[in-house]
Amino acid sequence: MSFSRSRTPPLAHISPRSGWLCAAFFLVACGACTKNENANSAIASTPEDNLGGAAANAGTSNASGASAGDAGVAANAGTSNQSGGSAGDPGSGGDGGTGGDGGTANTADDSLATEELYVDHDGLRHYVRVRGKGPHALFVLNGGPGQSHHYCRSTDVLASSELRVVTYDQRGSGQTAHPADRDYSHDAYADDLDAIRRHLGLERIHLLGHSNGGLLALAYTARHTDQVASLQLYGSSPATGAEADSEEFETRVARVEAEGAFPPGYDQFGNSTDCAPYFQTIWPVYLHDSQWPAPELVQQTACDLRAFSGSSRSNGEQWDVTNGLKAFTGPVTIYYGESDPFRNESETIAAHFTNTEPAITPMPACGHYWEECADAFFPQAAAFIADHL
Repeated sequence: MSFSRSRTPPLAHISPRSGWLCAAFFLVACGACTKNENANSAIASTPEDNLGGAAANAGTSNASGASAGDAGVAANAGTSNQSGGSAGDPGSGGDGGTGGDGGTANTADDSLATEELYVDHDGLRHYVRVRGKGPHALFVLNGGPGQSHHYCRSTDVLASSELRVVTYDQRGSGQTAHPADRDYSHDAYADDLDAIRRHLGLERIHLLGHSNGGLLALAYTARHTDQVASLQLYGSSPATGAEADSEEFETRVARVEAEGAFPPGYDQFGNSTDCAPYFQTIWPVYLHDSQWPAPELVQQTACDLRAFSGSSRSNGEQWDVTNGLKAFTGPVTIYYGESDPFRNESETIAAHFTNTEPAITPMPACGHYWEECADAFFPQAAAFIADHL
């Protein structure tokens, strides 16, 4: 998801007609974690529900319950957990939202336990969540900026004894504070990610970026080319501001407004920095099936307008992260939903890679979120990673 997917406006000018809106953020601030005495040490290590199973389970969608467990890198990755918190996750706290709605934890393989920790970098304590304990790692970059990691917990299904799945709250979102210098530049986000990589002792990492998280994955790849083993993008924001295209999104919003489906004042924020109610309202605009309900993990995702407006100030309308992409020779796959209002942006990305040939994978019957086509997306993502371990 991405609140600042395209040309990002000043906070006061956010509206569906601004031409600068992006994909969605969603509801509920994340729960606080109990800190360990060591500031950088793990604060939790909890086995979660084992919902994976063997290869026969690939393509099975779990629409409720706790986080998916024993999903292998390729065999079990089609098992999608689309709602519910992780059993043993932190409870209420943080910014006041409710985290970890639980579920009953089964006895799980320790290799698929979930570790939560903080990583200190650039004056910030970054909240990090690691699923699995394999020698390889997939970093999943959520959309935003200003959005917490929660909806990306659906990628737990990709974790195995060989692959760790790493999600984290980016600067100014969830349990990671706002930077004192208000630096929300793409370079700053990329350096945060690299600090987490180094803290986890990883030489090279696999990346999966969604929406604005795709733009951050591109920025990281351009800045830290040698550290990227593979790159996957889903519904990604473009690599340059000149390629931003919100026309279809605005058309859809205007159509739904004209039908009277949005309540009066839905796009007015007043003095609030919480954009969750707004994006809950416009959720259907991003979908293939406008009646498809928001999964619970999406509803748990926090939204903070301050990081959004900070990114607008830091990066402007004409960002360009393409400079280092020409040197990247690793494997790349670009996915987008055939009904994604921002698909035109995703279609511009491949041309910026000159030393590798990205695979282009349209996802039928899907919009801006992989959750809508999880049974098709996760097995493909898992197979791609398995081919490049």
